[in-house]
Amino acid sequence: MDKEELINEILKSASELFGVEFEKNGKYKIRELSNKIHVLLQDYSIIKTGTQIIVSNQDWKFYATKFLACKKIDGLSPSTLRNYKSTLRMFFELIGNKPLEEITADDIRFFLADRMSKGSGKTNADNYRRFLSSFFSWCVDEELIDRNPIRKIKPLKKRKSERQPFSEIEIEQMRNYLRGRQGEARNRALIELLLSTGCRISEALNIKTEELNLMTGQVKVLGKGDKERIVFLNEKSKYYVEKYLEDKSRNPKCPYLFQSLQTAKGKKKNLQITGAEVAVRKMGRDLGISVFPHRFRHTAATWALQRGMPIEQVQKMLGHEKIDTTLIYAKSNIDDLATNHKKFMQ
Repeated sequence: MDKEELINEILKSASELFGVEFEKNGKYKIRELSNKIHVLLQDYSIIKTGTQIIVSNQDWKFYATKFLACKKIDGLSPSTLRNYKSTLRMFFELIGNKPLEEITADDIRFFLADRMSKGSGKTNADNYRRFLSSFFSWCVDEELIDRNPIRKIKPLKKRKSERQPFSEIEIEQMRNYLRGRQGEARNRALIELLLSTGCRISEALNIKTEELNLMTGQVKVLGKGDKERIVFLNEKSKYYVEKYLEDKSRNPKCPYLFQSLQTAKGKKKNLQITGAEVAVRKMGRDLGISVFPHRFRHTAATWALQRGMPIEQVQKMLGHEKIDTTLIYAKSNIDDLATNHKKFMQ
């Protein structure tokens, strides 16, 4: 029996139960009740078992919508929410939309193995594991399931690689590269701001001109979890940001500091992360350097620590909740090791 047949049976039973009273307003009452039943059952699938009809919600979107709403309230960024949704969609489509209570650790292992067989590295696969872990932990908290199927699955071991900052020469190569090119004023201001503040690219692109104080060099940024913090521009970044603000290509009506070089409906809008990544990665390819937005953040943090900034202050500059995250940048690079070896070990 499908959903339409079930609804017709309900209407027939209602008509027999209420008799004349139900039929008094004729087809209008029947149509009104039919519409209400359709609305109530729109998110449910109908399964007939023996002589019983079971109404159950098998659609992962029903649970994902509630889960993502909770995560949005927690302050997760739109990009992170999209990653959660994409992971849940891929997982439930692969395992055939099994009911939550029937999902096992083997289902999750199968999903992770499938992702890796299709080219996902261990880092991405472990991100999928973390997203699913968060979802199933929420399901347990909401009492949708009694046990967490991912509890038995340990984090995937990844080869640890040192996070290398840009060298001084690489920074100068990028500065020289931008001279005379389209978007020079904007891209130079963006690079100098990232190197001075250690901002995430998303934080930098969300800066509004009203949040910028060139007199004091202070900039208010909105970090993860919608947490505000103050970062600072050095003299070089202040100079290039001010120069960019005077650039005639900017749209004075756009509230954002960094704007796209392209126009939409005759107006320039704020620069998006994809646009920034395309610009810096092209520069990197042309120069033969590995360039991506987050590497500027690595560089700013490493330089700050190498030049003597206390790690607690670097933590605040970067907006890290835990100092353990900041400690990643405190590791000596090979050049420091070689220099100090000659100094102390001869």
